[in-house]
Amino acid sequence: MAWGFASAIRHDEDVEQEKFHYAEFFKTFLDPAELKQQQLKQPDNCPRSMEQVEKWYRDYLGALYRHIEYTLARDLEKSWADARVEFLFTLPTTWKDQILINRFKKIISSAGFGSHDNHTFEVGLTEAEAAAVHAAKEAVASFQVGELSKSFYG
Repeated sequence: MAWGFASAIRHDEDVEQEKFHYAEFFKTFLDPAELKQQQLKQPDNCPRSMEQVEKWYRDYLGALYRHIEYTLARDLEKSWADARVEFLFTLPTTWKDQILINRFKKIISSAGFGSHDNHTFEVGLTEAEAAAVHAAKEAVASFQVGELSKSFYG
């Protein structure tokens, strides 16, 4: 299994023997309405079922978790299981349905996040909210509650 840049390095024999499946842009497919819409638009380039989408999520997040563990555990003064770790996840801005958010949380947990006593995960801000927080923290201008900065808009 390969994710990210490594997935671009495929062996022709794997592709020919159908050992390799290339999945991209599947994040929004966890929303059943979005999955159905895309299945109608692009039936050959879309997951066949919600179970397949959930598997892709678990595979991806599991690989991400193992990478984080491998990378951070080397530098810890205690074991990975004993370290206090908090994972923060954002949500696509379009996700409003609590059932969908709970499905995402279940997948996060099954991928390994929060699997030790001192490890927790939170699902909080939407991606748009997180981007706004980042922009506000990095902005040259100073913001006060309820204020729009003229320097931000020219």
